[in-house]
Amino acid sequence: MFIDEKRDVDLADLIDAIDATEGSGDRIPCRSGSVAATAIWTSDDADEQLEAASRCESCPVLAECRAYGLAHVREKGVWGGMTASQRKRANRRRPRFAA
Repeated sequence: MFIDEKRDVDLADLIDAIDATEGSGDRIPCRSGSVAATAIWTSDDADEQLEAASRCESCPVLAECRAYGLAHVREKGVWGGMTASQRKRANRRRPRFAA
């Protein structure tokens, strides 16, 4: 499977988890509110990114979203409570295993 295909499958799985969680009545911070209010998750502004990351702490799909963000570190924005630069640093510290 190519990297883009894996990303697409992983993103679809994450969206399914988010949709199921919202369907059960739980609130997803990055999908709650106006477009302007949720734009901080994809902002280039460091302060807005940190604000978005802090709002992720209460998210019921935080773990799934973080796993996606760490697996696809080139994705822009905040994923699972981590900015792109935080995810890159975290990935550099993770041990690499040979396939």
